[in-house]
Amino acid sequence: MGSLRRVRVAAFDLGSNSFHLIVAEVRAEGSFEPIITEKEMLRLGDLVGRHGRIPDEAIVLVRTGWERFWLDRARYLGSDTPGDASHLHFPGVGEAAATWLTTARRLRAIGIDTASIDHGPSRDFRAHRTLANANVPIFENLRGLDGLPPKGAVFLGLPMKIGGGSGGPLRAVALLP
Repeated sequence: MGSLRRVRVAAFDLGSNSFHLIVAEVRAEGSFEPIITEKEMLRLGDLVGRHGRIPDEAIVLVRTGWERFWLDRARYLGSDTPGDASHLHFPGVGEAAATWLTTARRLRAIGIDTASIDHGPSRDFRAHRTLANANVPIFENLRGLDGLPPKGAVFLGLPMKIGGGSGGPLRAVALLP
């Protein structure tokens, strides 16, 4: 991956802080592999076919259903051993999908209801790197996506601006149509 100048959290301009929201339903029933791959992009294409083109400057939230494990650390992360990243297991976005979303669509940001945009066993974090190189912010550990429609909601993102930080807490709010 090329080294591009990446926007830091404190400098990230959310403009009006409100953007069209698209919720992509990609259920992960026990899968720990990247669930949004080229095959899954066809499912995302089906979403677009039913609900219209993903608009430029939209925020795409990936609803895997994994948030149902939030209260059970071992199931949510794959391990409940503090500091042990060698046994992480949860679904995530594949590199091909991240590339498609950053080239075929001009995303404002992407979010997911798992601990990382990359699947748990990832060691090279290709989705993270692809999205970061395109200056697409990533929102992780989102909850409440089941209550959102596929299209029509408005996203409000309120990040804690941490000087020099590459990430930080975010208050994510959706206004329903």
